[in-house]
Amino acid sequence: MNENAKHIAKRILWIVLGFCLAGLSIAAVELKKSMFITGIEVDVVLLEEGNNLVTAEDILLDIAQTFGPVENIPVQDLDAQRMEEVLIQNSFMKKVDVYVDAHQKLHVRVEQREPMMRIMDPESGDYYLDKEGVRIPVSRHYTVRVPITSGNVPAMEEPRISEDSAPVLKSLYAIAREIHGDKFLRPLVDQVYIDNRKQVILVPKLGVHEIMLGDSTQLEDKIERLKIFYKEAISGFAWEKYRQMDLRYAGQVICR
Repeated sequence: MNENAKHIAKRILWIVLGFCLAGLSIAAVELKKSMFITGIEVDVVLLEEGNNLVTAEDILLDIAQTFGPVENIPVQDLDAQRMEEVLIQNSFMKKVDVYVDAHQKLHVRVEQREPMMRIMDPESGDYYLDKEGVRIPVSRHYTVRVPITSGNVPAMEEPRISEDSAPVLKSLYAIAREIHGDKFLRPLVDQVYIDNRKQVILVPKLGVHEIMLGDSTQLEDKIERLKIFYKEAISGFAWEKYRQMDLRYAGQVICR
């Protein structure tokens, strides 16, 4: 076979392959048209304590109200990305994945936001702060066991803590992160109180004393001093004589 014949043969082969691919694409489209959603399964990843702020039933209701009945609709008519965008607007949700499996079942997997602190706000209602500083409403399904903050807390106008937030709110967020991530503090702190001077006070679960933190400046140093004091003074210390431990002054723990 001469070079010209080989060239013609290659061109014919490419044309045939092109038709085959086009045929397969058309067949795939036609097949997809004949495929329908067979069911829907919602998986909500449990919180650390094994509970949910939002349930599968809540999510199914959101889907039904926004998209109508999903079962038995053509797979090609399902907009998974749009569904994710709608569901993620729910304040309880951190991440949403929507996909259809090989059996045409629709799967919705949800990761919930994890609260670190509950803020008591008599004007706009109680809410949680999560690890990312996002404001989360109180759930009707479950009350998370986290420190409760009350007192002179300024209103949180924005959906999450930012550089523009009130200094007290930024301090609370930093303190909440420290408490939540510390094995010593987490079981120790029961409440957080903001006094009239905007000073942060920690209230332990046991005892009658309070811990004057001030704000979140030099927070790691303050917490380290607190830990050392507790460990060294845990035995033989007359706790009943004192009502407050003050950590606001560098290098000191002042008991009053």
